[in-house]
Amino acid sequence: MTARATAKLNDALELAPLNTAALKEVRASPPAAPRGEVRKTAEKLGFHSRPVVPPGRRQRRPRTGRNVQCNLKLKPETVQKMVKLADANGWGFAETVEYALDAFAEAKGRHGRAP
Repeated sequence: MTARATAKLNDALELAPLNTAALKEVRASPPAAPRGEVRKTAEKLGFHSRPVVPPGRRQRRPRTGRNVQCNLKLKPETVQKMVKLADANGWGFAETVEYALDAFAEAKGRHGRAP
């Protein structure tokens, strides 16, 4: 846009010159609150920190080349059984599923059709 066109547009819109000093004030960050004041204010308003929960289970990480994810929705009892079985044998969840499938296939082969 040419200077002449810009001037015409400013006249038509009756724009005031831009106050850059005011923009700098708006962009300035507010002063930091004193240490602990934010926590006190938050608790006073009903926002409480979450309690620290001790870890209930050890974290399980793949130990081999497993790289395909399989998400399942299970009953809580099933997950508890799986955790117990995995922990008792020192396996991860993937190993537990693999051993369970092997045991199922073996049982099916020996006893005909498994339930």
